Order: sequence, then structure tokens, then C-alpha cells
Amino acid sequence: RSPRRNSIEESYVDGVSITHGKNPRKHIWTYAIGLTEINDYPHDCPCNSPNPGPSPPAFVGSDYHCESGLYSAPWSTDGAMYADDVMWDGKRCDGDEGPCCNKTGLPWFCKELSQPTTDDLEVRFCADESNNNENAAVEFMDLYIGQ
Repeated sequence: RSPRRNSIEESYVDGVSITHGKNPRKHIWTYAIGLTEINDYPHDCPCNSPNPGPSPPAFVGSDYHCESGLYSAPWSTDGAMYADDVMWDGKRCDGDEGPCCNKTGLPWFCKELSQPTTDDLEVRFCADESNNNENAAVEFMDLYIGQ
């Protein structure tokens, strides 16, 4: 893993990063994309079993959800979108990816911050390669913030 992939200030995930604050950002939640659902690749989800991908960075902890839209290799590098399996909805988690969808409340998450804040909320789409190889589409996102 590249050292920059362990910094919240960089593109640490292929997916969506939700943070608040600046210098440093403070992690709220991560929606990660795994390469495949059933293979043993170093870019698969860390929750895959029995062949997990690498653990998320320490600042992410367990505050993430990871899914893949691709059941198995081979995959396309020509900019194909795998839209048959919607990401992060907690459905169609087949094979090794099954444990990834056992979190309560999917596709929603609930996170209580350690203290109240007036920081801006930031949603970043992150990838470490060009969009012809790593591209994700988000149709909609709802964020509900309460006290």
C-alpha cells in the first residue's frame, strides 16, 4: 500500500470519504469500493471472508462500508461501469463479500461525533488512478445531521 493511502489528507480510499474540519480533516465515514466480491485480490474489501483485503487506515477504524460491484475477474479497464450491483446498498453481497453487508442499518450509517462541531462537512470522491480505470457514479446521497 502506498504511504499516501494512509493519510486522511490524501486519496486514501477508492470510494467516498466523509469528513469535517481542516488541517487535519476528521473522519466521519467512508464508503469504500472493493475490486471483486469473490477473489483474493489485494484491493478487495477488508470485510471479505475468508479472503479479506487490507485493513483500512487506523483513522477509519470500523466507520466504513465496503462493497464491490464486480462479482469476479476478469474486469474491464476500458472505463466500463458495473451498474448491475449497486454499491453500498447492502444487497447482492455474494461470496466472500457476504460479511460486508452484515452491518446494522445498511445502507444508512449513524455516527456520533466525540464533541459538537460547527465545522463544514466535506464529501470527497477519491481514487488513486484515472477515471478510465477507477470510476464510481453516485445517483443521490442524503445526509441527515442532528443533535
